Amino acid sequence: MYPGAAWVDWIGLSVFNHELCLPIYNRYVANNGTSIVNNTIYNGEVGRSYDTAAKQCINYVRASNGSAVKANFDLDANVLAMMKFAKDNGKPMILSETAPMNFAAGQQASGAESESDMTLWVNRLFRLVSYNGPLPEYLGVAGNVDLSGVVKAVVYMNTDLRYGWDGYYGQTYSVTDTDNSQGGFRYDEDWYNNAQLDKYTQTRTAFCTGLTNTGFGTRCGGGGGGDTAAPTTPGTLSSPAKTSSSVSLTWGASTDNVGVARYEVLRSGTVVGTPTGTSFTVTGLAPSTAYSFQVRAVDAAGNGSGLTTPLSVTTSAGSSTVNIPGTVTTSAGSIASGTTRSFEVNATQNAKYKFLVTSNSSQNSQLVTVAFNGESVQQAISAGQTITVYFQAVTSGPKTLSLRADSSAVSLGRVEGQTW
Repeated sequence: MYPGAAWVDWIGLSVFNHELCLPIYNRYVANNGTSIVNNTIYNGEVGRSYDTAAKQCINYVRASNGSAVKANFDLDANVLAMMKFAKDNGKPMILSETAPMNFAAGQQASGAESESDMTLWVNRLFRLVSYNGPLPEYLGVAGNVDLSGVVKAVVYMNTDLRYGWDGYYGQTYSVTDTDNSQGGFRYDEDWYNNAQLDKYTQTRTAFCTGLTNTGFGTRCGGGGGGDTAAPTTPGTLSSPAKTSSSVSLTWGASTDNVGVARYEVLRSGTVVGTPTGTSFTVTGLAPSTAYSFQVRAVDAAGNGSGLTTPLSVTTSAGSSTVNIPGTVTTSAGSIASGTTRSFEVNATQNAKYKFLVTSNSSQNSQLVTVAFNGESVQQAISAGQTITVYFQAVTSGPKTLSLRADSSAVSLGRVEGQTW
């Protein structure tokens, strides 16, 4: 797909049968062409077993085998790499998905799989869409990377998909040979994947909710004749009050052809509240930290409005103020790319001040901006390095020291304020 994708307007990615357990018979001709041998099924990955009787990956989502759940539901490293490439090149991505083949109507009826299991797949899809975490080691990128803004559209392929590729290219097999007695192309009904969302109410709800929770405007309802009109986007979002651990938000009411059921308040893309009115207070926040908020309206049918323009609010400082010269903090912690960590300090004298900032990251050449006394200085910092940032003509009194991660997420350790 890439690097040529850097020259297009959109990057598209289709992911089929994400579970990595595609069954293929290792079938070959033996005895001078007089017989066909059905050898062990190959699943595409060492250590995976395929149950030929149940036609599914063994212990695919069963609670008794947590390792199988983890292995099959891990996010695809190559997909994450492509999302990182899209972000680096400023390209929006459209992601199309299909359901895993194990979630067939026949398997659900026999108890092998359930609708709640298919909902796990849907939730996993949207975990990928809103991913913020480590990348595959081969990319050489340390720390967490926020990819939550890369995927701009999600498409679900609402169709029946055929799996069970037992045959060889260029050979002819009888589709009536359902038991392989003729060494033919297996054609069991259960090998069809009934991937239609209208068969699974719980799963359809999870998919539509996933679209809404990740910021997509959606008209995702049930069958024909239902309410498909989305509410209007809420009015201007504002913050009338804040503390060191909370932010109060208000917004203009939305309208809907049937009625607004609730509003969803998002902090950095994650829903943190579902009030029915036009105000909400977000709690549990850190002092002196910048947060981004948005709000959307949702009606009873699950139709979501557009999101309000993001509102950035920095919480108030905590009760303690650090005197400088002195240690500002022994650990500034992890700072996400594009965000700021602030500290309230008290300059005890009129002087020139410098700040020594130490990196706890394993990555080199990360850009950090240090802001103090009305000035901002950007410097590169490498793994384990301590940089020194200088400020002149500082008068005594309360000040704010801010550290911003500019190029990528950065982990910072000790921060020391000195005169020079």
